[in-house]
Amino acid sequence: MIVCLFHFQAESYRLQLNKLEKENEINEKKYEEFETRLNLKEREYISKRLTYEVYEERLNKLIKQSEDTLNPVNNRLAIETFQHDVKRLSLELPKLKSQTDAIETRMRHFEQRKKELNEMRKEYQKLEQEIQLVLEEKISKENYFHRLQHCRDIIRNIYRCRTTNDLPHKIFYDLPIKTKDNEEGILSKSIDKKNISFFF
Repeated sequence: MIVCLFHFQAESYRLQLNKLEKENEINEKKYEEFETRLNLKEREYISKRLTYEVYEERLNKLIKQSEDTLNPVNNRLAIETFQHDVKRLSLELPKLKSQTDAIETRMRHFEQRKKELNEMRKEYQKLEQEIQLVLEEKISKENYFHRLQHCRDIIRNIYRCRTTNDLPHKIFYDLPIKTKDNEEGILSKSIDKKNISFFF
């Protein structure tokens, strides 16, 4: 009963494990794709972030220069250009960051599923070991039971043969079951001259 229960649990675990193994094969390929995409997005984000900071710094310098000079018209075109670029980058950066975060979230999900798979592998191995121990115990008990049955059959044969006139069997089985105190007397009584002469 216990062995059947363990086998049922092991089979259930094996089915779940197979599903996770197949899912993991797909996820590993996806993980590599997402990793490549993440690297590209991160590089793009860092590049645009640095560009944004440089443009913003340059814009602030131009604005300050135009305020300090009497004729700010010369810097107006450059200021407008930088303002346009800074505004564009300020809109692109949050989108890039959001895309990067989404990719990282997806990759963390894959990592979590792989962790669950590893835990299930360990649980399955542990269950297999428990099943092996239970089977060994079952075999040991069965062997012990068979030995008891064999001893019982021998004792039956002893009593049955002692009641017959079959002399060879009587010689073989003519060892009464007594306490150890009388063991020597019984042996000497069992092997008498009459029985010994039979063999000669």
